[in-house]
Amino acid sequence: MVALQGAEVQLGCLDEQGRDARALVAAVVGAEDYALLDDDGRVQDAVRVADTSGLSLLSEAERAAVRDWERHLREIDEGVPPDAAEGTVPRPGYDPARFTVRQRIATKAAELKALGFKSSSVSTIERRRRAYQARGVFGLVREVVTGSPWGRTDDRVVRLLLAEVEAGRDESDGHGTRLYERLQAAVEREHPDEYDRLMISRATFYRLLERLGIAVDSLRWPTQRRMDAANGATPPYTPTWALRLGEQVQIDSTGLDIIAVGDDGRPVQVELTAAIDVASRSIIGAMIVPKVPGRGPRGRRLGGRGTRSFDAVLMLAQALAPIPGRPGWSPSAMAERSEMPYADLVACDPRMAGAAARPVIRPRMIVVDHGKIFNSEHFDDVCRMLGINVRPARTRTATDKAVIESTFGAVKKRFSQYVAGYTGSDLARRGKHVAEGPLWSLNELQDLLDEWIALDWQQTPHDGLRSPFLPGITISPNRMYATLVAAEGHVPLPLTPHENRKLLPFKRLKVTDTGVTIDNRTYNSKALQEYRNRHSQIPGQGMRW
Repeated sequence: MVALQGAEVQLGCLDEQGRDARALVAAVVGAEDYALLDDDGRVQDAVRVADTSGLSLLSEAERAAVRDWERHLREIDEGVPPDAAEGTVPRPGYDPARFTVRQRIATKAAELKALGFKSSSVSTIERRRRAYQARGVFGLVREVVTGSPWGRTDDRVVRLLLAEVEAGRDESDGHGTRLYERLQAAVEREHPDEYDRLMISRATFYRLLERLGIAVDSLRWPTQRRMDAANGATPPYTPTWALRLGEQVQIDSTGLDIIAVGDDGRPVQVELTAAIDVASRSIIGAMIVPKVPGRGPRGRRLGGRGTRSFDAVLMLAQALAPIPGRPGWSPSAMAERSEMPYADLVACDPRMAGAAARPVIRPRMIVVDHGKIFNSEHFDDVCRMLGINVRPARTRTATDKAVIESTFGAVKKRFSQYVAGYTGSDLARRGKHVAEGPLWSLNELQDLLDEWIALDWQQTPHDGLRSPFLPGITISPNRMYATLVAAEGHVPLPLTPHENRKLLPFKRLKVTDTGVTIDNRTYNSKALQEYRNRHSQIPGQGMRW
């Protein structure tokens, strides 16, 4: 059959005179050798019978709902319900001879609404009527009976999958492919006669994992899975997001994997405490402090946490004030050479003149872990005084502050490994005689880090940042800051030296020839020596003279 026009059909052959063969449709369809072929040339059944065996799997209430809807739909098409006696007159509004299909559907919608049906709109009735006409009761089952959370997959397959996931909780990491192969083996073992009907495809398998809330990446981290089970955590986790500058700032501390020259001239490992704004991915504060060496059995030196609460407070002070550019820095590290709206910022805050290309963002909420550094009364009091809310992350749940954790990894990869004195993350990765080579002092290392943040981190496109105008383009933290600050504005919070001193705790210390020692730092200056050999109440922790 080549073409169909009215009651005549054109065939793909020639008659005796060499012309296109033409015949009546009735003659062609009525021929004994007439058959309908599919795209592959195989004979296709003229009539398809819907599989209604699924009705036996439904509950009594579900079957009643399907049959009830079938009764209503047949009344729309035929005018009377299927169980009506012969000669029954159609009810008002359902006579096919007087009312159109749309009018009968509208009447049925009003009736179902009065009866209290939840799904009684005209569009719902039209959709279910089309499904019933196309596939009979089986098509109506898919419309009326609410599907399971896992779609069309058999419940037995879902139970086997969950059992395999639970069995692999204590095993080493593995990919989703291994879990899929184990599911195949389980279905073959438990239901060999129904394997072909029950087993799902690989694509359906991954969609099923998503429906069940099982992240494929979680299969590769057995330690995290065990901790989640112990803490009662259930995936998926709430993602970290923020739409405004300072809406969420994450703070944490980590070893910087670098050895520096301490105040006493000896090599010392250092620790980094940083704050990052989630919305713009800007590092708004970073403080390097030496770790505290301890003594273990037989005099062995042990490392310790060097950051104190006042170090975290000083880092907050960095976030509230611009960092001035320093001699020797690259000109590209200055705000006036960056993507920041320099002219507008200087007009708003004169302190931005000559500042580094690092934005000033006032935190509205800070996310911290359960370390004693951030749970001290001093740190909490300072945050309250500055109008900052403090929210602790969940125990053993690094995803609550995933942005700062990822930032630390990037800092070690893009900064630490290029600095003299780099040690690696553990002894297995450490080079020989690292402490005997050239090392930076603590202040020089802090200066290098500040320049790197302004020059590299703030001006390099970040994978987690997209332009609001061109979502396919990644942008830098400074460009994202410029976009957000243009929308919400910038109100500086300049603190006077007297107000800054209020942020620091006080101690009574004795000034000696070498100055004063506060925890793991030594401070000295000519002005401080004026208080030599006498006790004075001084703002000791964190102040430099």
